[in-house]
Amino acid sequence: MHIGDLAQKFQVSKQTIHKDIDILTVCFNIQVKRGRYHSGVCLICDTGAKADTLNAAQVICLCTLLARVTEDERVILLSILYDFAPGFHSPSPNAKTA
Repeated sequence: MHIGDLAQKFQVSKQTIHKDIDILTVCFNIQVKRGRYHSGVCLICDTGAKADTLNAAQVICLCTLLARVTEDERVILLSILYDFAPGFHSPSPNAKTA
């Protein structure tokens, strides 16, 4: 099924589908092949969440803490997110994390 088809089926934007796929890749062993032709998303194994990565709830929790800690603690939290949350991008320094 194409991104446009998924967006239409779930009545959301294509951008929402792309963001959801990005979140799923943090939690599950998913292979994403992007491109105009032969692109797709594939579950590599159905054993559940990756053992060596943070799940979505853990990422959200750590991101929430970023706004409430000292600069030294922020560096530690960011290192955890970079190491264990594939695809994580640091929020801008001026952005408030909810």
